[in-house]
Amino acid sequence: MALIDSKELCSEQSCMSKLDSKVIQLGSSSVANSAKIWPENEIWSIPYTFPVHERASIGYSFVHPTTWENYWVPFAKKYNVVPIGFDPPGYRAHLIGTGSDPGTPVTSPADFENRKIRTTQSEVISTAFDELGMNPVTISFADTLQGMKSGVVDGLEIITPYAVAGQITSITAQVTLTQWAPGLDPIWCRVDFLKDLSETERAAFAEVTANLAEQSIQRADRMYERFQGLSPDAPVEGSNFHTQGPDDGPVQVNWLSDSDLEAWRDPVNPADNRDLYDDAIGRVHDEFTDGFFDQLHDIARESGVPNQSKNFTLDAWWDDYLDQI
Repeated sequence: MALIDSKELCSEQSCMSKLDSKVIQLGSSSVANSAKIWPENEIWSIPYTFPVHERASIGYSFVHPTTWENYWVPFAKKYNVVPIGFDPPGYRAHLIGTGSDPGTPVTSPADFENRKIRTTQSEVISTAFDELGMNPVTISFADTLQGMKSGVVDGLEIITPYAVAGQITSITAQVTLTQWAPGLDPIWCRVDFLKDLSETERAAFAEVTANLAEQSIQRADRMYERFQGLSPDAPVEGSNFHTQGPDDGPVQVNWLSDSDLEAWRDPVNPADNRDLYDDAIGRVHDEFTDGFFDQLHDIARESGVPNQSKNFTLDAWWDDYLDQI
């Protein structure tokens, strides 16, 4: 991706269609937004598929050999696109604007009830919102800052680095770390572009993208805890959420206890509420690999998941499977 004259080549909602039509060869969009064009990607947004407070499990599962074989290979066969990198994986969080701040910690789904919360176009996330009693509103990310200022929305749920980049923290009173859906923003690349590279070019491109992807996962904990400031001691002094809140002050960061998290997790946990996500799970099982969601759920909890993201090592990458696509 490049910026030309301060305008994006594509947006969160147009990158996928521009990839499909060969306007671009690479583009970036979260898995949640990409599901509008590639609906199988809804499976990545099912809340609490991944265990809480384990960012390494997200990246680990995303590039696990079983995931490549049973998800990304059939995905690439269908859409001619494969992920070749991503930002440090984390969790989406819930933010409340200053205009609707009740002055007390906003920690439970009941505290968000009937609030207008901006979200992506993901059907799965909207379904979870409904179950939790919240009011999902779909507006573009570009319109969210003004929407929070004007009251079109009361807050949003988002991958937290985007809240900083979009200056949304400047009008945010509180961020609640619900640990619910993974924050994944892959770089997507056309398969035919990769296959058209010479063997030498492809080997170099694979090596560089693999190194960057591995480093991205390895630095996830440090990025969220030290630079974003989203740790149990949050907001960490000098971090994004400490210095880039209202009036350049701190945003109140709500780190939830296990009992607080249960109120979020229990109504939407796929282990006990699988019927909520029948369409998303069934679509993948019908189109790609039967039973993949259960594989993904187990991969995120297997013994190989590192206890800290810095200990992650990459075992499989797109070039290992290109001949199968």
